[in-house]
Amino acid sequence: MIQHSNRYQAFLLIALIFAIVGNKCSFSSEPNESSTQLTGQSTLGYYLKYASLNNPAIEASYNRWQAMLEKIPQVKSLPDPRFSYGYYFQEIETRVGPQRNRFSVSQMIPWLFKLDLQGKIALRDALIAQCQYDTLKLALYAKVKTIFFKYAYLGREIAILNDMVFLLDQIESVTLTRYKSGTTSYADVLKTQIEISKLKDRLESARQMRQPLMTEFNSLLNRPANIEITFPDDIPDKHKDFTDEELFQALREFNPQLAAVSVSIEKRKDMRNLAKQEFFPDVTIGLDYVQTDNSIFHNVRDDGKDAVIGMVSVNVPIWWNKYSAGIREAEKNSTAVQHDFAETQNNLTTALKSALYEFHDAGRKMNLYNQELIPKAEQTLSTVRQAYTAGSADFFDLIDSYRTLLDFRLAYEKEFSRKFKSLAQIEMLSATDLMEYD
Repeated sequence: MIQHSNRYQAFLLIALIFAIVGNKCSFSSEPNESSTQLTGQSTLGYYLKYASLNNPAIEASYNRWQAMLEKIPQVKSLPDPRFSYGYYFQEIETRVGPQRNRFSVSQMIPWLFKLDLQGKIALRDALIAQCQYDTLKLALYAKVKTIFFKYAYLGREIAILNDMVFLLDQIESVTLTRYKSGTTSYADVLKTQIEISKLKDRLESARQMRQPLMTEFNSLLNRPANIEITFPDDIPDKHKDFTDEELFQALREFNPQLAAVSVSIEKRKDMRNLAKQEFFPDVTIGLDYVQTDNSIFHNVRDDGKDAVIGMVSVNVPIWWNKYSAGIREAEKNSTAVQHDFAETQNNLTTALKSALYEFHDAGRKMNLYNQELIPKAEQTLSTVRQAYTAGSADFFDLIDSYRTLLDFRLAYEKEFSRKFKSLAQIEMLSATDLMEYD
């Protein structure tokens, strides 16, 4: 089950090599566009690019990832060598002369595989940080797409309500004409005016909703809350063909959240191997130099010759209970992360199933409204309106036909928004681009 993320891990390793060599990625190389104006002609793709360049959470995550890259050469390096100096306050007289000063330099060398394992662990940490960055970026994209379609739906709702107010105004004119001709009561005129007032109140509520949505949208774009965002003219309504099984496979292979847990499993294996290295000693090599003055005796062999001493020392790992506990700790952590992987995969799979249900259900209802219900409701309203004008239809039939058409038109737009908001969730979970931008 865990091997499904190997392809993504390989991709991450390649990306890390380029990141380590160049110490940058596309995020930092893009110019900042915070001053660029967003208009009704701004596409969803442009909003996504704008958000990725300006969202502070994305930049914070990117810098955490880069910081982890800088840790790799630190943990793979040998510890600093030690230099010490000793001064003999009371000279030690030897056969060749008194000793004056002592200079020492030493270097500790960890056991064979410790530095390599520490480097691997730091590399895993960098991979996990990159997965977290990718996860956050995908989540940001999903949020931007969701708010984009919510905002687009609001624009469509306002436009439809305006159209329906205009239609009711026409119905009111017909009702007034019939009332003046004595073919209907004034009650029909009042009922029409009540419907207009109710519809205008609904329209005003929709207009008032615009400000909180703009605030949320601007927050994702890292812009002041009061900056106006024009309703989008270009709303994506196409997507690539896919099967559900393809998306579940993509989730297992490319989802960065799942990949992060998979990398964490490999990290725990490295930590277990590192814990085993504690049973072996570290070696310290050194060199002592002792400055010696001339002897008080004459004709002494090696008179005043300085002493040079080579030195090797090792620590003695005798606390085996401590080292064994470290191994058991690493094994328990490894087991825990494997369970985390299963739990994460189950949660992501469940979320994808739910998003796919929303997507397919919304698409089915869109077809129902667009191909059957809305055309029939428009035909019914036209027929009843003509009949009402001719005096052969009841006023309640006219209003009911009008309400039905309004409900169907709004329901279609709502399902359209629901379909593409769920598609945004599917893209996030499967780490796959499915929307087609014109």
